[in-house]
Amino acid sequence: MTVLANGSLDKEKRMTFDIKTAGPAIALILLCIIGFVLNPAFLSEGNISNLLTRSAFIGIIAVGATFVITAGGIDLSVGSMAAAIAGVMIIIMNNAVETFGGGLATVLLGCGCSILLGIGAGWINGVLTTKGKIEAFIVTLGTMGIYRSLVTYFAVAAACRWIWPFAASTGPCITAAFLACRSRFGCSSLWPSSAGSC
Repeated sequence: MTVLANGSLDKEKRMTFDIKTAGPAIALILLCIIGFVLNPAFLSEGNISNLLTRSAFIGIIAVGATFVITAGGIDLSVGSMAAAIAGVMIIIMNNAVETFGGGLATVLLGCGCSILLGIGAGWINGVLTTKGKIEAFIVTLGTMGIYRSLVTYFAVAAACRWIWPFAASTGPCITAAFLACRSRFGCSSLWPSSAGSC
């Protein structure tokens, strides 16, 4: 009798529906249905190919992050690490074009270097977390800042150079205007009639 009871209990466990496990798949199916209802071209071959191509980069990072999260850790530096490695890969490939040309050899060299850099960067995070006994949150937060600053260094801050003089001159004015118009002090002292609306 107990064998039968245990067998039926196991069968019952297998038949139950776990919304936490199936939730992401259900959400994806619902999003696909909504996308198709809004635009029938959503499920076209070109759009699906485009979606898979654009999400492959994030998917590769997500696979690695899954192992870290499953092990009970966290890695905040994956985005900045990927950007820094991509920047180094671009620099290496640009310099290799002169030697190897723009063919497959240059691409393979860039890919190989990026894999080695990724292994090295992950090793640094792992060693600091396990051997250094530093919390993964702190280690990866620090390395995120390092990798982000490396990306800015590789770009020679080209995208940020023109913003600074503008921000330095207008920043205080915008802050003063915000405080004058949006704070109780500003409304009541500058525009007494609008003090009630603040």
